[in-house]
Amino acid sequence: MREILIGEIIKQRRMELGLTQEELCEGICEAPTLSRIESGRQTPSRSKLNVLLQRLALPGNKYYALMSENELAIEQLKTEIISCNMRRDSREGLRKLQSLSELVDADDHLTKQFILRSKALLGKEEKGEIVPYCFEEKLDLLYQAIRLTIPAFDINEIGKHWYSLDEMKIINQIGITYGEHQQELQAIDIYYQFLKYIQKSKFQINNDNVPVAILVAYNYSLLLCKKQHYEEAMEIANWGWDVAVHWGRSTYVGGLLYVLGESSYQLGKITESEQYYLQSYYAFSLSKDSQSCDDVRENIEDHFPHIKL
Repeated sequence: MREILIGEIIKQRRMELGLTQEELCEGICEAPTLSRIESGRQTPSRSKLNVLLQRLALPGNKYYALMSENELAIEQLKTEIISCNMRRDSREGLRKLQSLSELVDADDHLTKQFILRSKALLGKEEKGEIVPYCFEEKLDLLYQAIRLTIPAFDINEIGKHWYSLDEMKIINQIGITYGEHQQELQAIDIYYQFLKYIQKSKFQINNDNVPVAILVAYNYSLLLCKKQHYEEAMEIANWGWDVAVHWGRSTYVGGLLYVLGESSYQLGKITESEQYYLQSYYAFSLSKDSQSCDDVRENIEDHFPHIKL
């Protein structure tokens, strides 16, 4: 049985998608480097391999590359920083981010991209206090981050490029940032383009990128609901729910059901709304998200006073 090298897999998938070497490796490596990887004459670092596979929508957990001691330390710090962000422990996250910055090589754009995105999420220290970046500062960090690997990135032409998982997370965060600062129409346009990219026929949702796909559906449908575009909100939320069910992912299902419940209620579909709201409440209960449970309960008590939770 013939052994298939990772370079052959990358080349075959790239050609299936109709991508040139320059389009695939933009911001990751030079085209001659990719040519050597595809021909088996060069082994990529783990980080470069991951990004190439993500842009090709190939599951990274099927392929392996040896990691140096420095790469192992960088990946460990990245994991710890993500954990700090999830726990909202910005102070510890910023401390680890400083340690990560000291390990980064000058030409390691991928780790520098992670650092910029993490800064935008964690905030900054001022006079001993951790404070969020202002709207302009946060956007500047996020645009700097994505343009490290996609220099020609334009928020009005999202569909022009192919994205890695980290690049998709940055675009999502840009959308969130606009939405949080009363620029909902700009945020809606970003998510409209982004979802079209995810739904395009050649893009393949896989186990690595499915959480981002569901998150985009949730953020997009929530914005549409807030702007009273209830039919569209339900369409997007249902799509996200279908994806979550298909891939066995419970994250954001409670939020998607909330959008369906509120949109149904506003459209006069009272019975459907009641069912969606109850499902949303129990979904949040199962994930022990007490704050979201309380928020949904308030809406249920307001819309359906006969229901006692």
